[in-house]
Order: sequence, then structure tokens, then C-alpha cells
Amino acid sequence: NSYVYMFLYGLNLSWFHNKNILKRIMQYFFSTNISGSKIVLSKEESLHCIKVLRHEIGDIIYIVDGKGTRFSCKILNINSSSVETKIIEKEEFISNSGYYIHIVIAPTKSSQRFEWFVEKAVEIGINEISFIRCSNSERKTININRTRKIALTAMKQSLKASLPKINDIESFDIVRNMNQEIEKYR
Repeated sequence: NSYVYMFLYGLNLSWFHNKNILKRIMQYFFSTNISGSKIVLSKEESLHCIKVLRHEIGDIIYIVDGKGTRFSCKILNINSSSVETKIIEKEEFISNSGYYIHIVIAPTKSSQRFEWFVEKAVEIGINEISFIRCSNSERKTININRTRKIALTAMKQSLKASLPKINDIESFDIVRNMNQEIEKYR
């Protein structure tokens, strides 16, 4: 321990303050605006790419489509509302597990616990999340747009290429009947 401390104490960390170190850390961006060999980032993703991470024309970035594909792309054009990129490499990430994992859960009263659950479920690779309203549920509604945004953020942070399907809240009986219909065809 003391050896490691002495090494770190004597280490010059000025290299970390260089803005280019942020460009070398793998970071995913999300886009479904894919046409041919070009991908255009949304306004929100573009602002994060250009203003926060300070990427420039010619930089290589990674973009995922949420369906299991990761693209290595070169930035071609930057404007105020979008970043246009050219696909250099395309990688498919297909699950080899042979399982389709669908979690059905009643939202908790605490929104923090509920959001934590969504994050962790995405990180471990759940395929689908459904929310149910039971007779004793304390939370009868959820903000589905916020939930999908949390799932998207968790997917990018955990360097996953697949975004799980997130279903809006339904009654217990409806979800049970849906699953029984699906099981008929397996």
C-alpha cells in the first residue's frame, strides 16, 4: 500500500487535464437516424458530443442504434443542431444466451428505487420490462418517457448496444393474458 501511495504521490497527473483524454475514453452515442453510410445525431446527442466532450470534425465516435449494432463513425459535419457522421465499421452484438428475459414488476412508491431498478435491469441485459398495476399498488402511473430515457442512459453508460423494450403500465390481468397468448405459440 505504501509503495502504491508513494508512486501515485510522485506521479505527474497533468496529462489527465489534457482535453484529448476525454476523447480516448469509449463513450456511446445513440441514434436511429441511419441512412446508407451516414448517421446523424439528434440535437441533444450532438450538444453532448460537441459542447461537453468537445469532439471535432475528423474524430472517431461510437454510435449505437439500440437494436444490437455499434457503429464506429468519423465526424464529417457539425452544425448547431446536429452532427453528421460517416460509418467506418459496423459491429453486431447478438445475444448468445438463447433466452429472452422479460421482467414484469409493479412500480415502487419510491421513484428513486424504481429508477435504480430500471438502470440495473438494462445493465444486466434484460430484453423487456413491463410494469403492472395491482390492486394494492401505491403507484398507479409512471412517466414512460422518463423511464425510457433512464434506460437509454443506462445502455450507453454500460456500453451495451441493445435497448430493452419498455412497456407502459397495464393492469395485472392484461399482462397475464398477454403472456398466456405468447406462450401458446412457443
